[in-house]
Amino acid sequence: MGDTERQELGITVRDVTPTASAIPTTRPLVIVDTSQRRRHVMTFVDELAPARKAKPDGVMGAEVWVKIDEPASVNPSELTFRVTDTRTPYATDYSGAYANKTAHYMFRWINTRGKKARGAKRQAQLSGRSERP
Repeated sequence: MGDTERQELGITVRDVTPTASAIPTTRPLVIVDTSQRRRHVMTFVDELAPARKAKPDGVMGAEVWVKIDEPASVNPSELTFRVTDTRTPYATDYSGAYANKTAHYMFRWINTRGKKARGAKRQAQLSGRSERP
């Protein structure tokens, strides 16, 4: 059966032309749970749909970058890449050497073709129990 016959019968015709995934235009919203000592559990959602866990269309996951201690990073080159996480939440543990320091995070969406969006920043205390916006 040819594509013309499929179309006439209302059957889906397979698209053989690859379509590039768009570069994400939104940023991840990040909530850092610091309720456990030296452990951060980060939940990330899309800024346009914060009530949903789903990533935006065409997004593979979120890149996680961090800088430990003060001052907060202004330049992305000061951050260290941690992971590309495809599912929320992302958890990371720190050794005692990082106690009483602040972790400055940057998350950004990355699409299925490796194209990256702008980042969203967040910071959290490594020894405390509360989040600092």
